[in-house]
Amino acid sequence: MSLNYLVNPNSGTSDEPELQRRVLEAERARRESWLWLVALLSAAASIVSAVAAWVAVARI
Repeated sequence: MSLNYLVNPNSGTSDEPELQRRVLEAERARRESWLWLVALLSAAASIVSAVAAWVAVARI
């Protein structure tokens, strides 16, 4: 995320809403970057659970 163009060149004031939007967007992107890992771990847990259930039924 670039913080360029956050200062109004005419008044010299910062663009606070734009800064807040960019910070929130960066936080969201950071959170979402780990979702693939959660999905992968969830899939692995599902496979282990299915294999365990299959083994338990096969022994009966």
